[in-house]
Amino acid sequence: MSVHSPSVPTLPHIIERKTGESLILLPPSVTARLARFPLVSDLYICGEGYFPCASTLYRARLHGYRDSLLIYCVSGRAWFEIQGRRQTLNPDEILILPAHLPHKYGPHESDPWSIRWAAFNGANAIEYLHQLPANQYAFPVDPAVGPEATRLFANLHTLLVDEMSIARLLCASKMLEHILALLFFHGPAGIGVSEAAADAVTKTIHYMRQRLDRSVALPELARVAHLSVTHFSRVFKHRTGHSPIEYFIHLKVQAACQELVTTDHPVKTIALDLGYEDSAYFSRVFPTVMETPPTITARASEAA
Repeated sequence: MSVHSPSVPTLPHIIERKTGESLILLPPSVTARLARFPLVSDLYICGEGYFPCASTLYRARLHGYRDSLLIYCVSGRAWFEIQGRRQTLNPDEILILPAHLPHKYGPHESDPWSIRWAAFNGANAIEYLHQLPANQYAFPVDPAVGPEATRLFANLHTLLVDEMSIARLLCASKMLEHILALLFFHGPAGIGVSEAAADAVTKTIHYMRQRLDRSVALPELARVAHLSVTHFSRVFKHRTGHSPIEYFIHLKVQAACQELVTTDHPVKTIALDLGYEDSAYFSRVFPTVMETPPTITARASEAA
């Protein structure tokens, strides 16, 4: 479908209540239309809002909400209850509520929450939710992405307040997917391991990067992570998709690609720089990652 379709009629979709508080709710007819656009049919926005110091924001949905909900607690605190279990939501934490999941939530009495939220749907909405550990619906936001996520939420709101055309809705849907990707894959959400284990993986990757000119062994990496070899291997592969040694080889090949593209160093020199005394062996390892020999990779970069 073309994004040059006629604009969606302006509907009473923007609701403003007390100072600074607003939300945008898309009618089902509009979200159904979005769901038919191939560009966003896998994940499209259904609503969003900002509630500062929301001391009266209580919800009790016995049958859940019709769409999945992303709630970012920017400041203050709140509680939420799912399957009879009540938990606390703290500042810089995210609450994810799958569509149709019964739930309750409300503000902390003395320190009410301020939130940015979005409703979304589509096949990829389910895929994002499948990334979460079982029965876990809240998780901290990585400090490195918190400010960026907040900025994107604000831009999302401005985008829709200014205009409710199909083009804007497509853009908003892509922006929301960017927010979800930041929150899910740049922090402890959706990795299926504890935050401590995730930090251990990050620490060992940093250790690898500092040692690209030599070899490392699996027991050595496990010691850096303060985990047993078996546990470390399992956690590392779950988070990265590769075994630790495979990942280390990928880092070496990435470094080799950088050298091949930006310098005129011969393959033998690059191999030595990366701890491979046998350049012929390095030339056999390189294609296992890049699917082409290093010489062809170098020529391809020159053509670009």
